[in-house]
Amino acid sequence: MTAVGWLEIIIVLALVVGCAFPLGTFMATVFEGHRTFLTPIVGPLERGFYRLSGVNPEEEQDWLKYTLSMLVFAGGCFLALYL
Repeated sequence: MTAVGWLEIIIVLALVVGCAFPLGTFMATVFEGHRTFLTPIVGPLERGFYRLSGVNPEEEQDWLKYTLSMLVFAGGCFLALYL
């Protein structure tokens, strides 16, 4: 392997390791439901999509609703791919 190949591997590895902690911290904050710097931007979009699709974000899905949602989503993806 050439020196350029080794340098590329080292750079990619350094970038991945360097991004792991900040990205992990951000994901933990999001999954805990806390406010992040993207909340003012993404929050209204998310609420708009919920309103358009008729989803209550406070209500959990049972297995049947989840299965139907996945089937509808997969069917939509299939149609988009076919078109």
